[in-house]
Formats: sequence, structure tokens, C-alpha cells
Amino acid sequence: MTDGGVTPQGRRMVRVLFGAVCVVAVIVVVITVAPSLKPAATAVSPGAGIVVDDADGGEAKACTLGFLASGADGAQYALTAGHCNQGGDVAMSYRITGNLRKIGRFAHTVHEGRWGPDIAAIRLDDDGPRRDPRILTERDVTGVAKHLLAEDTLCFDGKTSGFQCGTISPALHSGARFRDMTGLILITGRAEPGDSGSPVYRLEPDGSASAVGVVNGNLPGIAVVVTLLRPYLEQWDLTLTTD
Repeated sequence: MTDGGVTPQGRRMVRVLFGAVCVVAVIVVVITVAPSLKPAATAVSPGAGIVVDDADGGEAKACTLGFLASGADGAQYALTAGHCNQGGDVAMSYRITGNLRKIGRFAHTVHEGRWGPDIAAIRLDDDGPRRDPRILTERDVTGVAKHLLAEDTLCFDGKTSGFQCGTISPALHSGARFRDMTGLILITGRAEPGDSGSPVYRLEPDGSASAVGVVNGNLPGIAVVVTLLRPYLEQWDLTLTTD
């Protein structure tokens, strides 16, 4: 690929190296599935809605849980967006709508503003609600995707937007601003308030999911911003939970 256009090879395949120093392509996904709102969760699982207290007594923030992971320290974690961290407890509506149950607190946070990575890890309470690494307790997560191809389907499950999917087409970062976005990809469409942290994954032919990243928010009028997962699993010594 070059700044001026897409090479023949680029038209056939978009390769995103998850450990790369910079992002070399914009991933463009056309949203095709209508939003659906979620009921109360039956487990701590990717796609479940969460509420984060403000440690300073301000308004609580609604977000979505990303993928689950286990730590080298023996603790269990759930990923979400970094800007969801308000310093307070993390709770979820468990089994009955409005029945908030504490699930943990933030342990690691990266939030480098609009053009940088935005991801966090919540350390889950040992005595919290049951955990299920499947997306919304239904879709198996088989591992972390190593690269993305032009024919792949990307999906995310958000607290507000529900299940969203589309197809990838190759495109370039058309300006310096995009070329400076490290560790991010873009998917067209729109994430709604509460979708931050949603698990973004490649939908495999058998219906399972290969983890890609977490939703950060919107690039107004252009795309949904996603922080890639793999670099932060390595940085925080976490292993994606798949069973």
C-alpha cells in the first residue's frame, strides 16, 4: 500500500499486525445488522453491560465488557475501554434488570485521548457473579486473531447497539492524523453511548469468534474506533480466556 492508493495486493488482503508500532490501514466495515437492546446479564461475559461508579461522587458511567482474561498473578480480568475508568467500583445488572452487582475494580488503564489507545483491564472479584468467556454466554471465543483479510467479517456486541456486523474492504489512512493512530483500527458505522468497551471480533465460518479488540467510540462522521487487543494482553501479562 502507498499513501496514494491501494496496490493490487492491497485490494486482495488487508493485513493488520497487532504488535506493530503503527497502523498501516483503515479497516472499513459496513454495518448491516439492526441494533437490539440487551436484558440483564446472566454472567460476567463479553458484551454484558456494566456501570462504573465515579470515585469523586459524580455520575456513574455505562459501558460494555470486552473479552475475559486470566492474569499471571492468578486473578481473573475483563477488558473494556480505558475512558470507562472513573476510579470507582464496577457493577453489572445481574439476572434482573436494575439488580446491580459489584464485579470488580480497574487494575490497568490506557487512555491516550481521541487518537491513541483506549483500553483497560478490570480485576474481577473472586466472589462475584459467575464468569463465562463466551460472547453473551453464547458465542465461543477461540483465540486472538493474528491478521485480518479482506473477506473477513468483523462484529461487535454493544450494551446499546447490540450485535453489529459487516464486511471489510481495504482503505488507507488518507492523512497524517490517521497514520499517527497507533494500535487502532477503524470500522464504519456508529457506536452509541454505552457501547464503549464492546468486544470486537472476527466472525469465523463455524460461528465462533477470534478476538480483535475493544470499541473506544466514534470518529465523528467516519467510523468506530477500536483498540487492538494483543499488545495489551502481552503488556499486562494476561491470557485470553477461551473456556
